[in-house]
Amino acid sequence: LGACALLGHLSNIHPSGAYSMAWHGDPGLLRRDGFSGDYGPGVYGYWRSAAAYVACMPPFGWSCFLCDLAVEGEAGGGAASASAAKACDAGANLRVTPRDAFGRRAYLAPLGLTVTVEGGRLVEVELQPRGRRAVLRVAVHERARSSEASVFLEVERRDGRAPAPTSAYSCAYDEAAYPCSGRKAGAFVVPLRVGEPTRVILQASASGSAPAS
Repeated sequence: LGACALLGHLSNIHPSGAYSMAWHGDPGLLRRDGFSGDYGPGVYGYWRSAAAYVACMPPFGWSCFLCDLAVEGEAGGGAASASAAKACDAGANLRVTPRDAFGRRAYLAPLGLTVTVEGGRLVEVELQPRGRRAVLRVAVHERARSSEASVFLEVERRDGRAPAPTSAYSCAYDEAAYPCSGRKAGAFVVPLRVGEPTRVILQASASGSAPAS
């Protein structure tokens, strides 16, 4: 229901990018509202909440909201069986493709982790819950080109095992060959290049404590 409420704001936007105030996109209404001024706060709410949300949703298993999800088997294996996907197998690899309007944020419930990208576009997330590992593919934004992107991490509440704090995550890019630049304003900084997304590896230490520098 929350995801559907978020998407309702996008029905106001014209393909040119212009938007109208307080247009009801409900097929039973399709008219302007008698009051004005609510569209601006609505878009702000969408901006604050839009993300790819990945979570285990019994009895449906691994689920993805505002994103596409492919569930693969253990490392080195093929596609996961339907029963394994429904069982929320923590050993599976979850491949997430954001489909929200911004492509800048993902909430990874198995890790209790929110990843926010500024200065680039989040193209894909590969999540390995058991290994506490997330691999991001970050591309240059077509309409706001930048030579680098900032990756912010935030740990939020989750059920089950306590999540690793943000200080427990190390960051590297390009097949872990290069460590990310030191945190600036709480973010890892990674370089971007035109034509090919940068692969950013986030790995929580097994102990859950800050990795050695």
